[in-house]
Amino acid sequence: MLLTAIAVAAIAGTAVAGPHEDGVAAQGNGDYAKAFRLLRPLALQGDAGSQFHLSLMYANGQGIPVDSKESLKWLRLSARQGNASAQSNLGVMYSRGRGVAQDRVRAYAWLSLAADSGNTEAISNRDIAKLRLTPQQIIDANALAAACLKSNYQGCY
Repeated sequence: MLLTAIAVAAIAGTAVAGPHEDGVAAQGNGDYAKAFRLLRPLALQGDAGSQFHLSLMYANGQGIPVDSKESLKWLRLSARQGNASAQSNLGVMYSRGRGVAQDRVRAYAWLSLAADSGNTEAISNRDIAKLRLTPQQIIDANALAAACLKSNYQGCY
């Protein structure tokens, strides 16, 4: 009886991974075919985390050909849903002009949105980006970030 109670307690305390978690784990383990198979359907259904990881797969050619346009598409979809990692990556892309026209104000806005969600990488990148902006550009970037939040990210790309 005691063993049964221990076994039930152990099972109840065990977290069950879902397709997203399994896909992310497969991506981390280099099993890109499995990751793509698990993440893509979830991304198509609107799962922001899966969209972010799919964007990484396209950006890095993980089991699929590098496709910057497809990567940017999934990154934007994820960022629009408030995924801080996607917002941070989008900010870096705008900062460097990778896949998008370089726009340091827009970069700072996206990095600020991610930083406000607690993304530590975004906080660092935002602090660096700030050094390249004038005081007016910082005001403009903060206004853009506020407008993005208010409009559910419409016109923020």
